[in-house]
Amino acid sequence: MKKKFLYVFLIVFSVILLVCSRSYSSPILGVYTFDKVVYFPPFSSSSLDYIENRMKDTKCTIHKDIFRIDSSKEHVKLDHPSYEKKKMDKEMIHSLNKATFQLLSLSDYKNCYKYSISNNKKQKANYCLYVMDNELWLASFIKKPSIDSDIMLNIYKLK
Repeated sequence: MKKKFLYVFLIVFSVILLVCSRSYSSPILGVYTFDKVVYFPPFSSSSLDYIENRMKDTKCTIHKDIFRIDSSKEHVKLDHPSYEKKKMDKEMIHSLNKATFQLLSLSDYKNCYKYSISNNKKQKANYCLYVMDNELWLASFIKKPSIDSDIMLNIYKLK
C-alpha cells in the first residue's frame, strides 16, 4: 500500500513539475545578436551598410522579466514585459506588407507568428518580434493611428 501511494505521489509530482516548467518556457526567450537587416524603409537617408555596421554589436535580451536592446547607439529596457503571441493570418500578413511598402517577400514563409511586446503597464512598445519559420525578427515601428497602420522603421534578423 505504501509503495502504491509513493508511486502515485511521484507521478503526480512529476506531472506538476512538467506543467510548471512549460508555463514559463517560450521558443523566443534568450539572448540574441544582430544577424542582418531584413527591411529598412525606402525613405531612409541611411544606407544598408551604415545600418548593418551600426547594429553589428547589438544584443537583444528577451526574457520573461526583461526585454532589452543594447548597442553602442541605443539602449532600450522594458522591465516585466508581456509577449502576446498571435499566429499571422492573411490580414496580419497584409498589414505587414503594407507597413513595409510591400518590399518584403513573405509568401515563402509557412509558419508566421507575431509577438507584440507590452511594458509592465500594458502599454504596447514600438517593438515587436516575428517568428518566420525558423527565423526570429526584431521590428521597430511608429504607430500612426491617423492612417490606422504602423510605419515600419527597421526589421532585423536575430541569431
